[in-house]
Amino acid sequence: MKQATRAIISFGVMLVLLGLLGCSRTARISGTYITDTPGEYLELKKDGTFYLKEESIYLKELYETTGKWKIEKDEIILSHPLGIVGRGKIKGKTLIDPDGKIWKKGKR
Repeated sequence: MKQATRAIISFGVMLVLLGLLGCSRTARISGTYITDTPGEYLELKKDGTFYLKEESIYLKELYETTGKWKIEKDEIILSHPLGIVGRGKIKGKTLIDPDGKIWKKGKR
């Protein structure tokens, strides 16, 4: 019985540590990202939501969208409520979207 209790406690401690590591990575990644295009920015909030203002490739004007974000390995995944999913690579303090556009962490 003592071994089972120790195993459960060890497992619980491991889960807490993994949660803290995940939270610290989320805290590091969260923030505002900008591009060279005036007015464009991505805000990754600590609560797992995002706000994006980006120039439309087709309309050549800025549009806005919101949704949820998460991290998987070295990827950022943005999920829109309508089911649209966008992925990008995390490289230090920059994000690289599928079109190769670089989003630098900074202030807008």
